[in-house]
This record gives sequence, C-alpha cells and structure tokens, in this order.
Amino acid sequence: MKKGRMDPRKLAALKSDQKKIFKKAVVTFFSEDSEDILSLTNQMLFDALCSVHDEPNDSDLDHLRQAREDPTVWSEGLDPEYSRFIGQASPLACLLSIL
Repeated sequence: MKKGRMDPRKLAALKSDQKKIFKKAVVTFFSEDSEDILSLTNQMLFDALCSVHDEPNDSDLDHLRQAREDPTVWSEGLDPEYSRFIGQASPLACLLSIL
C-alpha cells in the first residue's frame, strides 16, 4: 500500500464512527427537543443541523464543524458549563481537566 493511503476497511470504520458521533451530537445539542440545546449565531446553520436525516453526508459534517467554531456555542454553551463544572469540582479535578 502506498504511503498516505488508508486501508479501505479502516476508512469505512472511521466513516461509520464519524456518522454515529455526528448523529449523537445533533440529537443532543441541535435538536428542538433537546434539554441541552446549544444556540448558534447562524440560524441557517442551526436549521441545516436540525434537518439532518438518517445518513449524514459530507456537507452535514461540514455544518457540524462550522458549529464548533460558532461564538454562541462557546459563550452560551460550553463556557458556562465548564465554569459550573469548575465550581463544583475539587482543585485536583480542575487541574486534571485542563491537562
């Protein structure tokens, strides 16, 4: 096998794992029914993530990557959650979470 090429079976397994993670992320954080919904600055991006069907394609995965960079996800979602975790965790757990 040439350098830089991946075994087709490994590539298929990675794609399958990627789709499972994608579905879990969309259902958990970008579904109207979610208790842990994350807001997005870009409403069109949010709508695109909410409308994903059973088989996400590369475009859907790109949307999730874009959502990861959205400032609202950090300011209203991840940052407050992390601050809440810091407030209730021991100093050692805080240090370990940073590492």
